[in-house]
Amino acid sequence: MNKARIKKLLALHDAKQWEDMERLARSYLKADRRDGVAWAALGTALENQAKDSMDAMQMAVKLLPLDPQVHFNLGNAFKWHGDKKSAELCYRRAIILKPQYPEAYNNLGDALQHTGQPYEALKCYWAGIKMAPHLSNIQLNMGNCYVAVGQHDKAIQMYSLACQINPEFIEAHNARLFANDLLPTQTVASCQEERRAWNAKFTASLREDCLHYNNRDPERGLRIGYVSGDFRAHSAARAFGSVILNHDRAQFEIFAYANTKHDPDPYTAQFKANVDHWVDVQKLSDQEFSDLVRQHQIDILVDLSGHTGANRLLSFARKPAPIQCTGWGYATGTGLQAMDVFFADQVVVPESERHLYAEEVRYLPCVVGSYWVEEFPDVLELPASVRGNITFGSLNRFAKVTEDTMRLWAKVLLAVPNSVMVFKSGELQEEAHRERVSAIFAALGIPSTRLMFMGGTDWNAHMEVYNEIDIALDPFPHGGGVTTLEALMMGVPVITLRWPTIPGRLSSSILTALQMTDWIAETKDEYIAKTIEKADNLQDLTKTRQGLRARFQASPIGDGRAYCRAVEAHYRDLWRRWCAQAKMTDGSVLHVPALQA
Repeated sequence: MNKARIKKLLALHDAKQWEDMERLARSYLKADRRDGVAWAALGTALENQAKDSMDAMQMAVKLLPLDPQVHFNLGNAFKWHGDKKSAELCYRRAIILKPQYPEAYNNLGDALQHTGQPYEALKCYWAGIKMAPHLSNIQLNMGNCYVAVGQHDKAIQMYSLACQINPEFIEAHNARLFANDLLPTQTVASCQEERRAWNAKFTASLREDCLHYNNRDPERGLRIGYVSGDFRAHSAARAFGSVILNHDRAQFEIFAYANTKHDPDPYTAQFKANVDHWVDVQKLSDQEFSDLVRQHQIDILVDLSGHTGANRLLSFARKPAPIQCTGWGYATGTGLQAMDVFFADQVVVPESERHLYAEEVRYLPCVVGSYWVEEFPDVLELPASVRGNITFGSLNRFAKVTEDTMRLWAKVLLAVPNSVMVFKSGELQEEAHRERVSAIFAALGIPSTRLMFMGGTDWNAHMEVYNEIDIALDPFPHGGGVTTLEALMMGVPVITLRWPTIPGRLSSSILTALQMTDWIAETKDEYIAKTIEKADNLQDLTKTRQGLRARFQASPIGDGRAYCRAVEAHYRDLWRRWCAQAKMTDGSVLHVPALQA
């Protein structure tokens, strides 16, 4: 390819005119199918439009095998398809060809982190930072890696550096909010104050004071819009799925606004098949998405992500719907002035704390629901009845397993003779992480022979591990959410420490909904005492195990239809209130035509 053509492609790239770049690259390829630069340009244009770029990137590598950029781009294509191992190999090849390549070190770290090698990932991030300390995205990813291994202080340091480098880097600010929630020194007041500060910095000036021309009939059918990047096999979907899939279609028209680049899976298929309108919005700007919500005349818009990845809070900030709610996905409050309602329960948000939230707090039977596409394995007999000793376990991500948590668990193991503990998490595939955890427990008097480590597996194998566990131990200050739900469905009761922030009250909320408050401890000493008491009574443990799944399914969490009816009651009440407040002075009612599916 001559320099003039390359210059044209570069100009379109710099202007981020991806559609034009795609068309131009394809025109060059019509003239010469062996033009490696055109294939590379096509791949880049497709990638930036969230289109499949794999074939173009592979052709570019074939034709330009010594170009580090095309290997890097192919790695990104594999990453887009979820093939982290192949992505890793591409990034390594790019680094061999160009040793001073900080972006490749960054993406290699990301690939390693997502294949269960966080400590190898940290090495890559450090290498990238040394080469290019100004690249805030590397600082962000390194912070994410520290969170994954439970080192939250270091994570916050990295996020803070990223924010200093780029004060408008909203993803780093979001990540810092999440990591701050994991600190033992945080309170509900401090967590919510940080959210209000986030709102003041990023969203307070975005609100559009436009009238909402929705039909003000308080009893008509309502249009509900759910916004998430996790309409897929994800813990968030397992928490909110029962709401979306159990709506009364005579009363509610459901829009699912999908903000994800992930390939569809069985969860995606279920959501797509059971909503009235499936709308892919991940290519839309925040303003474009807000305008689309207004165009659809959504009555109640629901955020399912909070401050986690792939959220669209900047669209919510523009107030495109008359009523806006948040809940389920990361139910901790948003701090947004434009968010009207936060769905919680009286355990995670006691009456005395409702005033601390920017949103009106509305109570549900439990802060989360439950939904699984997969079928659970059978619950087997109590392991201790066969082995003669108690097996504790935690299948939580190690982002939740802090050193404070491990110190408490070590005391539990010392207090229950011959007990052992199973740890299962993707991070434990890496020997360096297993060695770190073993060293912490060894210093506390627990030899490695009393610890069992398991890495990541598919969901069914993950659930089967519960058949090896008698009692699950909940971490703090961030307890289990869906992990607790799954333990209970597998007949394994959970000991939890009620913590003074929302993330540390999730298991308490779930156990309260199942009327199992005797498994909730208020102090660390009570946590140990309760665990000793429960472990000492195998007869009660056996009885609990045998009836726990049925108990769960009959609870307000396990009955998806009943849970959804509770949500719908709030929607209707909120809508009636809005209609009363927004009633037109002449008493007329605006008509909204039905949308075409």
